[in-house]
Amino acid sequence: MVLFQSKHFGRRRGLSPGTLLESGEEPAVLRLIRFGTEGILENRNIDAAELPAKESADSVVWIQMKGVHDSAALKSIGDAYGIHALTLEDVQNTDRRPGFDSLGDKLFVTTKRLLEGNSFSDLGAETISMILTGRTVICFLETSSMGHAGLESILDQNGGQLKRFGADYLAYRIWDDSIDTWLHSVELSENEILTLEEDVLFHYRDSLTEDIHEARKKMAWLRWTFRPFRDLRSWLQRFAPAHFSVIVEPFLLDLSDHVNRVSDLLDLYRDMTDDLMSMLIAVQSNRMNAVMKVLTIIATIFIPLTFIAGIYGMNFARMPELAWRWGYPAALGLMGLTALGMLIYFKVKKWL
Repeated sequence: MVLFQSKHFGRRRGLSPGTLLESGEEPAVLRLIRFGTEGILENRNIDAAELPAKESADSVVWIQMKGVHDSAALKSIGDAYGIHALTLEDVQNTDRRPGFDSLGDKLFVTTKRLLEGNSFSDLGAETISMILTGRTVICFLETSSMGHAGLESILDQNGGQLKRFGADYLAYRIWDDSIDTWLHSVELSENEILTLEEDVLFHYRDSLTEDIHEARKKMAWLRWTFRPFRDLRSWLQRFAPAHFSVIVEPFLLDLSDHVNRVSDLLDLYRDMTDDLMSMLIAVQSNRMNAVMKVLTIIATIFIPLTFIAGIYGMNFARMPELAWRWGYPAALGLMGLTALGMLIYFKVKKWL
């Protein structure tokens, strides 16, 4: 079932701005990755007190926090890096729409990363909040395991590009990894919709109405969740010059092209799912017409047969064929010839 709001959304009503919520979920897990001249240094399951107090000019620091509803850990990171309480509240609000916010020397980014299941109906979304400040990137993960599929390969390659381009390139890669999950899921959506289309045309079943309704609902959810990404180019025009280097800007433009492609495909597949319902109604109507056609032909054939049977079923004393030896076979033969003649007539008229 698709949920448009998280279970924590309603709990903020009536609270003061900047109030952090404690959900009672598992404690947050912190991971620190440093890209420097000495290679990649990684520390898992650290405390907020172990985070670097100041930046290094020759290294990039990537901090990952899994579990945004751990208010104590979130506040500790906020105190360590001077993050405003309202920004921390936005980090906890996983219903926040994707976007950019410039906070002085910091850039606050919110994105949505799709969590893939075994089928089209198993998709879900995770909110990822990110703060870019100097040569440090702080990444707040909602529920997924630490790391990103598209970024782990960078760690395997000794982080060469990250060390060369800096923290703004890392921020771009995190954003790009999120968009890649959308591209892959759109391909999955295409396969599912085409399969439904074949089922409607060639493999009709009673559950198709429910399947198409589920596909339409899921496509509406995908478009609703992805809609804010369409403003990416305007965000970049406003915030990129202050927070991204000239070297990274071409990558951001390429990312904008990926967003436009996903947006166009989602619009296309929305129209296709809408057409599926119309197609299904037409198929059901054709099937019903075929059934009614057969029943009508059967009823039409039996009308003269019923008339003949009614004539010979009358109990008059002086009927010409009443005492005739071949009366019964003749009546049956007349009925058969009548039915055969009508079938030939229907065939000639192409009603069969």
